[in-house]
Amino acid sequence: MRHTAARGSFVDVDAEAPPWPAPTTPDHELWRDHPPRTAPNWFVVADGRGRVNWTFTGDELTTLHVLVCRATPSGYLQRLRDLGVGYFVVGDRHVDLRAALARIRRVLEADRVIIDSGGTMNAALLRLGLVDILDVVTLPGLVGGAETPRSWTARRWATMSGRFGCSYSIPSSSAAVCTAGTAC
Repeated sequence: MRHTAARGSFVDVDAEAPPWPAPTTPDHELWRDHPPRTAPNWFVVADGRGRVNWTFTGDELTTLHVLVCRATPSGYLQRLRDLGVGYFVVGDRHVDLRAALARIRRVLEADRVIIDSGGTMNAALLRLGLVDILDVVTLPGLVGGAETPRSWTARRWATMSGRFGCSYSIPSSSAAVCTAGTAC
């Protein structure tokens, strides 16, 4: 079984793309999918605006692969190539998540994709009906501010009922207090 995963956000929502240098690869090559190096696992990230200046691109078990679109700065695609990072060109103005998942399935032969992300990506996948199983993990704290996107504030949340398996509950009583050495 092959797996791929995505997680979190690497830049602020309003971050601008760095000034990438002019590409040295011919356009006809630059705008074609650039296959990743082989690895048992992939760390796939959508970055259609070319905003992440990668310092970690993988190890012997996992390799970075980026989802880009035709609006992605060409200098960023050159940077990915220079780093040995693969990418899929999926979409015109934005990364097309449906096309991206189809390409991941076909090219990377991934039969399961695990999305470990924030509210923006989660909500987008839910809106598109691309979620089969939703596993909600709650923590005793929230990360981010009042404007941080959350999955449950997704537009048309109510119309998504029945599209995927979901179990989620919030206890009606206050949370249990646990002390060292006791079970909750």
